[in-house]
Amino acid sequence: MAFVGHSVGSLDDQPDQEHKMALMSVEQLLNQAEDEYMSVDQLVFFKDRLEVKAAELRDRLLSGQASCEIERHPDEADFASDEENRAVAASMI
Repeated sequence: MAFVGHSVGSLDDQPDQEHKMALMSVEQLLNQAEDEYMSVDQLVFFKDRLEVKAAELRDRLLSGQASCEIERHPDEADFASDEENRAVAASMI
């Protein structure tokens, strides 16, 4: 199954914008013949999925990092409460 704008070659041979326009769906991927396994179209599909997941993970790490910053409190109870909140936030990352 060929998509407009795709030719045989490596992923880096073509601009990313061109790949985004012709990105296949999960259903299209699953309906492809076995001889299309890891074709350029499928590689573009998986590269996009990995880039999206990496961006989501980066966002989660940055938001978690901000909530894990240590703030000094003169009161031990406040410090313990913040420490517990940091532990909960870290476990959610």
